[in-house]
This record gives sequence, structure tokens and C-alpha cells, in this order.
Amino acid sequence: MAYGLKYELLCTTVKGNLYKVKISFDGYTGNPIDRNVPLSPFKLKKDKADYIRGTSLDYSIREEIDFEFLEFYTNKTKAVKVELYDPSDILIWAGYNLPQQYATPYVSDPNIVSFTAADGLGLLKNEPFTLTGFMSLLQIIIYCISKTELVLGYSIAINMWATLHNTSRSPLEQTYIYSEAFAGLTCYEVLEDILKIFNAEITQSRGRWRITRSADKKSTRMLYSTGGAYQGTEAGPDILILGYPGTGIDVSPRGSLQMSLEPGGAQVDIKENFNIRHSIMLNSDFALYHLTNDQMIYDPHFENWNKSGDFVPVRLYDRSGSPYALIPYTGLPIAMNQPIAVEAVEGQTFTFSVKVGTIYYNADSAPNAYAIKFKIMLSLSCGTDQYGPIIYYLVNNPIKLPSPDNRTLKGWVRLPAPYYMEFTLMASSSGLPEISQVEVITDPLPLSGILDVNLLGPEEHTPYVAGETYFVAYQDLIVSLAAPTGIEVLAKFTNSTEPQSLPNIELPITEGFGNAALITKNCLLYADGTPIT
Repeated sequence: MAYGLKYELLCTTVKGNLYKVKISFDGYTGNPIDRNVPLSPFKLKKDKADYIRGTSLDYSIREEIDFEFLEFYTNKTKAVKVELYDPSDILIWAGYNLPQQYATPYVSDPNIVSFTAADGLGLLKNEPFTLTGFMSLLQIIIYCISKTELVLGYSIAINMWATLHNTSRSPLEQTYIYSEAFAGLTCYEVLEDILKIFNAEITQSRGRWRITRSADKKSTRMLYSTGGAYQGTEAGPDILILGYPGTGIDVSPRGSLQMSLEPGGAQVDIKENFNIRHSIMLNSDFALYHLTNDQMIYDPHFENWNKSGDFVPVRLYDRSGSPYALIPYTGLPIAMNQPIAVEAVEGQTFTFSVKVGTIYYNADSAPNAYAIKFKIMLSLSCGTDQYGPIIYYLVNNPIKLPSPDNRTLKGWVRLPAPYYMEFTLMASSSGLPEISQVEVITDPLPLSGILDVNLLGPEEHTPYVAGETYFVAYQDLIVSLAAPTGIEVLAKFTNSTEPQSLPNIELPITEGFGNAALITKNCLLYADGTPIT
């Protein structure tokens, strides 16, 4: 939006300090108009809230011509921008005039007309959160606040760092999460979830968005630009002593203060939802597919998947609209693979599952039913020892070790040569695969290392028939490690005499545990992707 300054309201306090309210209209290009204001024209207010404390400004203008301010009545939430400046012409507050406002006595002017402007934080309830990717908490906050379209910096006082954080920078800048953890929420809800982690609040103060942890209200603040660049620090607020007038104190209340007590509770239920991922593999449903044509190089590929061999993977859809990856027969060994670092954790059983089908097509003859063979390989590379590389393979059918061992093994087995899980499926000639499910559930990983999932193309079909082509279709691949879906703890206050329980406490984001970065969507991470514990 392009705002033009239309009205400037000047107000001199009883101590001779000149404050200004500047009112700008979207699209206005005329000259600014100075306008007298009535007594006590500006009142800055802050909402009562736990985490997101919106602010608003009440102001009044003297209307000199009948219905002069009808243009303030609008249905657009950001049509009129309002800014409050201190005597040094430093911005104190910014916001937008609330829509659908205009009331004045039906008498001849001059009259006093009052308006209210708000900072736009409440409007974030109508803004869907669509950010994706690996982001810091500060980047996510900036994305949400940017929806207000107010270009303000940040003042942050949160002195709660993880072990590997740099204490000269805000933990919001150094704590990361995959943005998809907040899918389906509004920007307002995302802000609340992040602030809950630190028991902090956000509000507008002195021309910045101020984010303050409850325990750090008097601490030095770290300053960041509207885009998140570090700008230095500023001292915390002065400590003012509250007392009675005439006793040498700093401030005294206007009117009277009132004390009230709130009831406690006998117990509280604390819950944390781990928000378990469907699969630890990236793009496991094969939905993300790219057609790259750079300098005459045609390279279609599935995001996060590597290609082994020269072939063109294809994304198609089944009758329900779900995508699948199609790998053709080329006469050479080809595969799609994805490596991922995993940690061996006691009790975390391993599950591999994929929906798969085969397709046969012959342009020169009537369709026939053929059995198509294909292979899948899962390997776990764990370094080396005195015997050589430590590589385990996922074995789906029991294999017998040679004499003198003679053991029969299944699951994760260390072998000297690659092991392929082999399958045979009757091919569909309809153009769509008849999907079957392959699933292997086994014990926890034997060691930490690099897990590599290889989805191979079809084996050679014999005898060859002129004009035939055939494919393997992979769909909805799941690699999962068993973990609790969440934690629930009932805290009891044994000395409490209160008969009631406190409301449940919901913790929206989890700290790390074994493989947490892979298993949960809402795990806090360092910048290198390792979980914060």
C-alpha cells in the first residue's frame, strides 16, 4: 500500500511537550492538513492477554465542516494508517484505524469526532499460516507479524538459552523448527504456540514489537530490524518505586489501587503432543515433483530423492488422486534412493511399508497377464571395524547363514554383500497399477548410522515380446520409528486446600529425544538440525 499523510494532529502537554498523531490514507497524494485537537485527545491502551497483547490508540479530532470525516468510515481494515510520535519525533506506536467508525452529533460544526486505531495483531486470527521449510523461531515470528504490514523492528528480552546457544543473541534467532509443524493454524495461533515455550508476551512499545519473557522484564533487550538483522542492545526499563505523593517516590497511582486474590488449585494436568510424522523420509508420498529444463537439460525428479542410473521417473495419480512414482524398465540397474541419518534408540522398533504395483503395456498385441519382478533394498551404514565396513541390511525373508554358524536371521542383519528384498506382482494392463502393500516390522536399529532406502526398477521380463514396456509404481512410502505419541503428567499440590483443579496446560512444542528431529513435526532444533534437549 502507498500511504500519503493527510492529517497531522498536534497536542502540547501541560509540561510543554509536543506529541503528534499522523494520519495517512492509502492512495492520498495531497498536502498534509494540521488540525487542532480537543483536550486529552490521545489515549494509548494495551489489552489484557497472556501472550499476544494488542494495543490501540483512542484519538479525537475537531471537525470544522459538516461530515468532513466521512472518509474515515470504510470497510477496509488497513485503509487509514495512524502513527503516534513523541516530542523528539520518534515513533511510539503505529496501527490502523478500525473500520466502520464515524459518529457525530447532528448539529452544526465544529464538533468533536473520536476514533480508535489498533495495531493489527487481532487481524492475524484471519491470516492462514502457509510458511514451509526449516526456519528459526524469529523468522516464523517475523513472517506472522509481517501480515500486519507495519514496518517495525523487534525488541526481545528472553534470557533462556539452550546449551549450545550463543548468549549474545536471542534464543529465538538460534532455535529452529520445520514450519510444517504449524500447518493448518492461523498466524495468531502460531505466535501463541511459540510464545508459550518461553512464557513470553508480544506487544507494541516505543516503535518496536517488544517480545518479553515474564522473568526478564527488567533485562537488557536485544534489538532486531524488521527483517530480523541484529542491531545491538538497549537497557531494560528503569525501576520505578510506587508510593504515595509527597514521600519522595517516583510514581503514585491516580485514583486508588485494589487488591484481589485468585483461587489456586489442587492439581494440574500437563500434556505435550509430539505430533508424530507419517514417515521419517522426506517427500515420502512422492507429491513433490519437478520438471527441470535448464539449458536444454530435461531432468524430471522427485524432490529429496536421488536417481541411480539413467532414466526418467514419472509422477502419476491413482483413481483417488494420490500420487505415485513410476520407474520404467530400461535394461540396466536403476533406482531411486534417499539417505537419512538415524540414531539407534532402545525400544524404537522399526517399520518399513510401501504401496507398490506393476504395469505392463504392449502396443503391438493384446494385453496379457505377466508377473513382474522387482527389488527393494534398505541398508544401514555404521562406519567400520576390524572386519571392514559395518553395513546392516533389512531382511524380510529368513536367511540361513553358512556353516559353521547355521543361524537363521531376519530383520537387521550385517552381511558382506548387498541384500535385496525381492518381490513378484502380477502386472496391470489397464494403465493404472493394482496396488499391494509391502511391510516389514523389526527390532530397533542395531547401531546409529546412515539409513539408505533404495526403490529399484523392474527386473528383465523373459521372454521379451516386441513392443512391450513395463514399470514399477511406488506409493506412500513409510519409514517409522516407534515413539510415544505424547506425554501427560498430573502434578498434584499436596499442601493445597483448594477443592478444584487448575485448567490443563498444553505444551505445543517438544524438546528433543532419540530421533526426535525425524519422528516429530514440532521438535525444537539447533541451526544444524540437531534436537535441543
